Amino acid sequence: MKISIITVNFNDEEGLSQTLESVQNQTYFNFEHIIIDGGSTDNSRKLLEKNSPKINYWVSEKDSGIYNAMNKGLRVANGDYILMLNAGDALFNENTLSDIRPDLESGEGIIYGNSLDVNFPDGREDFIRKYPNHLTFQFLKENALRHQATFIHRDVYDCLGFYSEKFRIVSDWKFILDAKAKLNIKSKYVDKIICRYDRNGISCTNRILNDEERKQVLEQDYEFYISNYRESKPRRTLNSHLKLAIKSLIPYGLVQLIKQSRLKK
Repeated sequence: MKISIITVNFNDEEGLSQTLESVQNQTYFNFEHIIIDGGSTDNSRKLLEKNSPKINYWVSEKDSGIYNAMNKGLRVANGDYILMLNAGDALFNENTLSDIRPDLESGEGIIYGNSLDVNFPDGREDFIRKYPNHLTFQFLKENALRHQATFIHRDVYDCLGFYSEKFRIVSDWKFILDAKAKLNIKSKYVDKIICRYDRNGISCTNRILNDEERKQVLEQDYEFYISNYRESKPRRTLNSHLKLAIKSLIPYGLVQLIKQSRLKK
């Protein structure tokens, strides 16, 4: 089982160094590491040249955005499963790939695990983000899997295509949503920490753009589903709300006495 790890970087020498170290320390060796650098002007290129013998493929050139860079990596990837691990993110420990390999043997199109979220801009402590056993449209409409903790089979890209370069920060979310909602791709949750996820990325720090792009995707591609969901939600009348409120104020014992008195009559 070969794994392709694709790392996208731009002017993040320190983050890239952390990512490289976490990949190179793996105890599982049947993987390739592909690095797409967007023509960084810091020392990222020197770092890549220094580590070149341990990198299967790398390039440093201008691109049109993160998804353009990710797609460049996909075009040269040869693995059965693809993992997107951006500069600054890291595999959880040296056994991450060894631990996940048996789960990949099951062959689902999408295999996802947990992430340890670190480096919160507001100073919050690190915490483990877990995900549900089953992915629903409602969950994916409001949430995104960490692509750093998600292994996607090469066949899914062959069926669905690569990431949309129309958007700046939500195309990986859109890809998973499309894979599940449009193609019904099988997925499996693995209750293991896959990555250390850096919360300083653009998708976390630019919530306004994130929300705007998600809204655009949902309105263009999924308005039918969303409208049906809204219509199928049970709506309580004012009278039913009053009944529930009154019922919540009456002690359970008193309710039973009232019922018994009615039965006697």
